[in-house]
Amino acid sequence: MLLLVLPYTLVLTRAPGTGGSLAAIALGFAVLYYFACVDRRVAANSGQLRLAMRRDRALVNEDVFSLAKVLFGAAAAVLALLLLAFVRWPVGLTLLAALGVIALLDAISDRWPMRLVELALPAAMLGLPYVLLRWFASPLLDHGGYAVLTLTGGLLMAGYVLLCLMRDVRLDAGERRVTTATTLGPDGALAVFVLYAGGAMALLIGYGAGWGLGAAAVLPLAGMIVVWLASIGWTGYAVGLWYLAAAVAAIVLNLATIR
Repeated sequence: MLLLVLPYTLVLTRAPGTGGSLAAIALGFAVLYYFACVDRRVAANSGQLRLAMRRDRALVNEDVFSLAKVLFGAAAAVLALLLLAFVRWPVGLTLLAALGVIALLDAISDRWPMRLVELALPAAMLGLPYVLLRWFASPLLDHGGYAVLTLTGGLLMAGYVLLCLMRDVRLDAGERRVTTATTLGPDGALAVFVLYAGGAMALLIGYGAGWGLGAAAVLPLAGMIVVWLASIGWTGYAVGLWYLAAAVAAIVLNLATIR
């Protein structure tokens, strides 16, 4: 997931007063901490991962996830404390609060919620950092299309997460997890994916002159192939292809914003 988060975060942290690369790295560790918590719980319940490109049981090791939780959580907390004490206290305090929420959810629940997770994750990992950095740090984030760029990244991530849920719909139904895919079924979920992908492409086409057209060129073709793969039941391949396209788009958009 870092390739779908960090390129946009690095764009935001180029503005003064946002904490710079230290804030981006801290957010990266927080993202890793979140997924270590989720993977540990999900692996304990079903023996397979969610929101990953592969479901190989050989990749599932609860001890590794437990160690990862400690390492990633500690690294994110240390960096957040440094931001709090020496760089930009609202940014550090917000990161500490986010880590506390993740730790609390992990402690009180045996199952992480999956309802509308394809919207919750982009909102928490991209939308919320943009809003907080704009509020606490730099008014420069009002300019240069930062909001639209962040929204584009969120829609690309939402499409990837939804494809993962579509691939795992039978596992989730067996565990009585409520997701968009289990609620709407394969056809309904695919229609929602088309909305996410179409929204991202529309934003890229509308603002491509300011960001470069590389990402706008790669996504339409990838999107059409993904829809075809998912419609014939090859959703696992669709997950991998869309992840690759979204990651390439994120990197291209990041590079296009460098002045």
